[in-house]
Amino acid sequence: IEFEGIRQAGEVYLNGKYVTSVRTNPTFFSFVPADVGTLPGQNTLSLTLYDSISNEAQATTTFYVSQ
Repeated sequence: IEFEGIRQAGEVYLNGKYVTSVRTNPTFFSFVPADVGTLPGQNTLSLTLYDSISNEAQATTTFYVSQ
């Protein structure tokens, strides 16, 4: 999974498990979901993002992996 465009800071969670955080500007990062754990079936990817004055926003999406 690849992300770009986080402007200040962010944290990434997969199925409720912390994956990584970024604190650079601008941001591009990636990770291999299988490195975090098994993924068959329904999965949840969540981002917590922060702006320059520490306002927080959250986004969550669900995706499915078939075997």
